[in-house]
Amino acid sequence: MDHEGLFYLFCNAKTAFYDAKTTGDHPWTEQTGFAVSDDLVDWTRSPLNPVLPVGESGAFDDLFASDPCVLHDGRRWAMFYCVVRDGPEGPVRGIARATG
Repeated sequence: MDHEGLFYLFCNAKTAFYDAKTTGDHPWTEQTGFAVSDDLVDWTRSPLNPVLPVGESGAFDDLFASDPCVLHDGRRWAMFYCVVRDGPEGPVRGIARATG
């Protein structure tokens, strides 16, 4: 995302590397962060990360809030992202939107 002379890369901000495909376990928190660059080569992670944290227990995104897609129409910003919440019969997945 190019905005006012800087490039923004929105990405998953995982608290730990873990191979869930091997173990089937999910012990980390995955939220949304971003990095900034002025040349598309050197990137600096934001000290504000995670900019989109998971919600509190019981929220629609209490397990996962990531895989962002950020759009800007010239006036408004919108981020669409995947969410997972803890449901009574297991994880419930969805897509959410944040605006600013």
